[in-house]
Amino acid sequence: MKKVAIIIISCLLFNGIVSAQTKKDDIKELFTLLDPGQMIDKIFENMIDVFKHHGNTQIRQEDQEEFVAYLTDEVKTMTDNLINEHMLNIYDKYFTHEEIKTMIAFYRTPTGKKMISTMPGIQKDIMTIMMNSHIPEFQEKIQKKMEELNKP
Repeated sequence: MKKVAIIIISCLLFNGIVSAQTKKDDIKELFTLLDPGQMIDKIFENMIDVFKHHGNTQIRQEDQEEFVAYLTDEVKTMTDNLINEHMLNIYDKYFTHEEIKTMIAFYRTPTGKKMISTMPGIQKDIMTIMMNSHIPEFQEKIQKKMEELNKP
């Protein structure tokens, strides 16, 4: 009886390990479809465009190109660490294996592919609107509130 129980427990444990590996493999496949590194790079390129458009008074004009190159290198390092060390575990934590499979199926469709390709542009438009409309207004409100609170 003990042997049977040990075999059953061993099978269950082995099955759990294989399932976890399969789920992680599916998450990696999802990342292949999503290409989060490229997506993050495009988002960052959009941020650089906004940065260049709005300028930065803290950095001299002649130093801005060097600063952008530095930022690009740093973001690539950060992106690699994020994807390879953290995103896999985060997706594993928040999504079931079935949900991962469903996302893979969706991102293989024409609509899913379009979503992947258009998301950076959508995010750029949102960021531009925020930078042009909402952030200045928000900063002004914060400044007024701070001045109000600092009055004796």
